[in-house]
Amino acid sequence: MTLPEMSLRFTLSHPAVSTTIVGMRDPEHVRQNVAASDAGPLDAGLLAELKKHRWTASRSGGRTNLVYGRPII
Repeated sequence: MTLPEMSLRFTLSHPAVSTTIVGMRDPEHVRQNVAASDAGPLDAGLLAELKKHRWTASRSGGRTNLVYGRPII
């Protein structure tokens, strides 16, 4: 699995996400992104492993967790 495919599938694995906007430079990118989306969410084991490494915004300025969109307290 490529990093772009994993990234797209990780994003689409969250139940609150129904769509994404991704950049594409050529028709092959479009095909790859559609195929990644059609492949569905990542399996639970891989999601759990990836979530251990998620990056979150800093606590200053009322920012939110970039993965879950929740306020960081």
